Amino acid sequence: MKTMKFATLLLVSALAGAAPAAFAQEADQPTARPKPVYKGTPAAILAKKKLDLSQEINNLNSMGAQTPFQNELIHSVAKHAGVPPATLEAQKKKTTMGWGELLVANAVATASQVKFDQLRAERRTRSWADVALAHKVDLATLVEKLRAVQDEVDDAADKQIRAEQQRIEAEQRRMMQRLPPHMRPPPPPPPPPQNPEN
Repeated sequence: MKTMKFATLLLVSALAGAAPAAFAQEADQPTARPKPVYKGTPAAILAKKKLDLSQEINNLNSMGAQTPFQNELIHSVAKHAGVPPATLEAQKKKTTMGWGELLVANAVATASQVKFDQLRAERRTRSWADVALAHKVDLATLVEKLRAVQDEVDDAADKQIRAEQQRIEAEQRRMMQRLPPHMRPPPPPPPPPQNPEN
């Protein structure tokens, strides 16, 4: 009876592992977004850049509040903002700013040689886009930095998922070897050939 429960558990875990394995294969490619392309009148382009910057700041702030990959997030923000991780952590504790806002504030401070606290004070009456423009920092560059951080954190998550899936599959293979041959499930069918036209 104990062996039968073990075999059933093994079969269920093997079947459950099929979907994550397919996901892990899709996740092998690093995330990369195309650079933003802006078309239209100068006013329309500026409005779109401001909107994109605001959305990406909010996206990174949300990701920072939810991700278990805080270490990867901090180091990626530090790399793209041009400041040490310890500085970012101190700023985060001192302010109510999210990671997106910290990246933009530090990137603008680094590019314009203006102090972080001065930019924070300017932000009280203006948007981050207006603060960046006042210091002649390209909004599209800031959007790219924000997206790059999100992509790097997503890649770290994908890498951990793949590693965990490989660990689970190795454990399943090890456990299958412990079963008597007549109780082992048949091997899975080979994957279908990929159509290069897709």
